[in-house]
Amino acid sequence: WLLPLSAAPVLPLVSLLPRLLAVLVLLLLPVLPAGGAEPSAGVGREVVVPTSLGDLHVREFGPRGGRVAIALHGAMREDWILHEWDGAAAALGEEGFNVFLPNLHALPSPPTVTPLFAALLDLARWAGGAGGAAETLPLLMGKSWGGGLAGEIAALPGRPVERLVLVAPALSGKGPAIECEAAVFWAEDDSSFGKVAAVRGRLTHEILFHTEAT
Repeated sequence: WLLPLSAAPVLPLVSLLPRLLAVLVLLLLPVLPAGGAEPSAGVGREVVVPTSLGDLHVREFGPRGGRVAIALHGAMREDWILHEWDGAAAALGEEGFNVFLPNLHALPSPPTVTPLFAALLDLARWAGGAGGAAETLPLLMGKSWGGGLAGEIAALPGRPVERLVLVAPALSGKGPAIECEAAVFWAEDDSSFGKVAAVRGRLTHEILFHTEAT
């Protein structure tokens, strides 16, 4: 199923997320939840979740109780940044995932990796109900700054992330190996593309790497 991606015409960077979604649905089809409540649509449901970092303002898509997916936004303090995952989140919600888009800019200060992981686990446990005992994140996605955070969370000891999706991640090429299954998307003319080989060197189970020009 990789062939249609490599054979597709060159598209602008803004097209990455819908294409990413199609890949995710194919990639994760074996673990899609069966049944469940009707998924949400539009811009998601606004919820506030208590976590170890304080109240986390989140938009939620899909049926509560579905397989949890979390997507982290980029660093710019612009409203559109908070909505860059909306299309993918809505479509994954229609496939039965319970998708969360946290607003990291609403936290008192920019989060660091280990405290953020703890807060995202709190979110996953909250999504699973009061008795939830999540110790790993089933699907973590991130773009740019959020991609760097997602990658470093996945590199923490103990395989904390099952599957990882990175879009043009602001991720260092130096650091511990990222051992979960990972899909990476990058624009060939992105200013950070020069470090792509180093970043990929940290991925021990890369199952998809796709580039295109903006």
